[in-house]
Amino acid sequence: MRRCQDELRTPFKKLSLCLTIALFWTTATAAIRRPKQQARSGRAPIREIDWATYLDKVQGEWMGKMMGVTFGEPWELQIG
Repeated sequence: MRRCQDELRTPFKKLSLCLTIALFWTTATAAIRRPKQQARSGRAPIREIDWATYLDKVQGEWMGKMMGVTFGEPWELQIG
């Protein structure tokens, strides 16, 4: 018991313990409050785009992904 008390006396360990507890507390309370806030605000409006815009976005995403794969291949799976 004495050893645990000695370890917590350092400022860094106290700070990290306090931050861990604070982070846990905020995430726990946010998870509890989230469904109530969504119920009050309702659903977000649906955005509609025409077919040509949708096709352009999908093709641009696909082209970007393929360029990343092509140009990234020489460095893929290299360690260090």
